[in-house]
Amino acid sequence: VPSADYLAEQELFDAEAVDLMARHGLGVVRLDHHAPDSDDAVDYRVDPTIISTDIESVRLGKDLGASRAVELLAAQGITPQAWRTVGDSRTDYAMADWLHHNDHPVKHVDVRPADGVPVKPYDVLTATDLGLGGDVIHDDAGGAFLRSWREAMVG
Repeated sequence: VPSADYLAEQELFDAEAVDLMARHGLGVVRLDHHAPDSDDAVDYRVDPTIISTDIESVRLGKDLGASRAVELLAAQGITPQAWRTVGDSRTDYAMADWLHHNDHPVKHVDVRPADGVPVKPYDVLTATDLGLGGDVIHDDAGGAFLRSWREAMVG
């Protein structure tokens, strides 16, 4: 399916999902559209990606994953000197947001910067930071960063 066709259908699907959730009294957010419930709360997120629409609880996001990773490592007596998070959607920034907010040094790698790179209080990297073209995205960009970090560590 051509991407443009999928994205057009995805917008319709997402709109129907948001409408259905609202009809059932669930507060939901999709990108910049907020539809709070009767208590003015938003408990769910409809997150469009290039291959899917994720419908998820706002309490079970990437920030919780970052928090759990810190907890698990701390339980082993491990405190990383710095963190790197990698993602292809806006919700992936929540990992780095949480780490930064909790005073952990962090950089986020955006492997799909076509949506625009938001201004953050920490460094956001893309493939162009490695001297690669803007067309290097997704797995290719992630792999390039992993190789560069490995080479920096082992020489």
